[in-house]
Amino acid sequence: MIAFLLIALVWTASVSAADDPQVKLTSQESEWIAAHPVVEVGIFAGNHYPLEAWVAGAPEGIGVDYAKLLASRVGLRVQFRPFTDWEAVSQGDTPASLDLLVGQSNGFSNHFDYLNPYVQTQFVLVARRGDLKIRSQADLTHARIAVERVSVGYTRIVKSHFPKPR
Repeated sequence: MIAFLLIALVWTASVSAADDPQVKLTSQESEWIAAHPVVEVGIFAGNHYPLEAWVAGAPEGIGVDYAKLLASRVGLRVQFRPFTDWEAVSQGDTPASLDLLVGQSNGFSNHFDYLNPYVQTQFVLVARRGDLKIRSQADLTHARIAVERVSVGYTRIVKSHFPKPR
């Protein structure tokens, strides 16, 4: 039910975000929210920027922002909970209290129902504000490149494109 509700919320919010911050709910959706006013959201605490991260005891990232926005539009509260074991989560071994995970690749595991992605990209470049040293892919040839520890696939791709970074 939570996946259905959130799919409906994402679609409705994207259609009417600028016009009406309140979403019109069906009676069934309103009853569900009344019975489940708090959504438990799992956030990977291993720094999965820009989608999700757990920093200084608090959740951050695009997925966190979307969860807060969509929940506020329908009167839900969100409670964020960190997790650190990707392998366990991919096998469906999440704490029973978690209703939602953010920042997971579509099809990451067959143990979950997926919403339509709100961001699709292979790479994200994060640089210091005002740093103009890197303006194109060619500028990365001799740059220092950092990749998440859990991103074995991305590490392989980055090494194939940039075999000699610092």
